[in-house]
Amino acid sequence: MDLFLTLSDADFEQPAEQAFTPLATVNRVSIRVVPNRGRNFGPLLVETYGPLALIVGFVAAWASAVASVHWMVGWLKSHGLSLFGWYRIALAGAVYLAMRLDFFA
Repeated sequence: MDLFLTLSDADFEQPAEQAFTPLATVNRVSIRVVPNRGRNFGPLLVETYGPLALIVGFVAAWASAVASVHWMVGWLKSHGLSLFGWYRIALAGAVYLAMRLDFFA
């Protein structure tokens, strides 16, 4: 796989290349040094779309979460966790077989 890294300080470029280049699964390491402009997109979103979009998004997320949890609790009360248990056992068996057959290699 090719690995692309962005670093905020040029001092970390050589240690990062030395850490990732020897890995067997990494074919090529590309490193770019870029200034850290932060990760806070909230003010940009409010400035671009206005506070109403943010409020509508929060309300929609809250309503869908309440509806989803309400439905799931009702379903679990009537059906129990046995289907989930069997599903997890079957999935674990499938993953085990895939690993034994080198499917993920």
